[in-house]
Amino acid sequence: MISIFLDKISISLNDTVILRDVTVKIDEREILGIIGPNGSGKSILLSAILGVHKHLSGHMHLGDTCIDDLEIYERGVKGILLVPQSLHQFWMAWHPKFCGFRPGVTVLENVCDIVKSNSRALEWLEIFGLDLVKGKDPSHLSWGQQQRLAVIRMCAFKPKVLLLDEPFAATDWRIKKELKLYIRKYLKQNDIATIFTSSDPDTTKGFCDSIVQIKDLKLTSKSKIC
Repeated sequence: MISIFLDKISISLNDTVILRDVTVKIDEREILGIIGPNGSGKSILLSAILGVHKHLSGHMHLGDTCIDDLEIYERGVKGILLVPQSLHQFWMAWHPKFCGFRPGVTVLENVCDIVKSNSRALEWLEIFGLDLVKGKDPSHLSWGQQQRLAVIRMCAFKPKVLLLDEPFAATDWRIKKELKLYIRKYLKQNDIATIFTSSDPDTTKGFCDSIVQIKDLKLTSKSKIC
């Protein structure tokens, strides 16, 4: 069983402590929601797991492997992938294979490159409401459409750990419920451990198995979602 375990992780930026003694384990197939207001450190925590920010103390484990010394690309190869809230945040520091989208090729080609099936790629695009823009360059899509394309690509890689930083923030409410149900089913079927962040606790309903909150620079204990 592949899980991600953070053991007493502390993170600081510009000599300011952002998170202290964070300890949490996300098991295979588990979807954990991390809730907190803007600026509480949710995105910083995900970027630290990805390797963008180095933690001051503590250890990170992927399964039985300590990943403290692994660089961003090495973590990606081992199966830790991210869909950031703002798609331009991390890609310049990462390998282009794992970017939110490849400019210069169509939306359909972006998905087909990963799933290796034109018909399967079309299914993904229809579910995510992108079938009508399948022939466009992704750079010409809206922010919400680019976000959905990034979710498709990262899911299609079948990672061991998927980090989702407020992925539904720019999604039309009319398709948000359907996307949550589809993505949840896909994550479960492929045994993917998932961390989902949000400033709105209501967004975890129907998607996450459990939640923690960021309070006083730490994570609260897990609470199961009924």
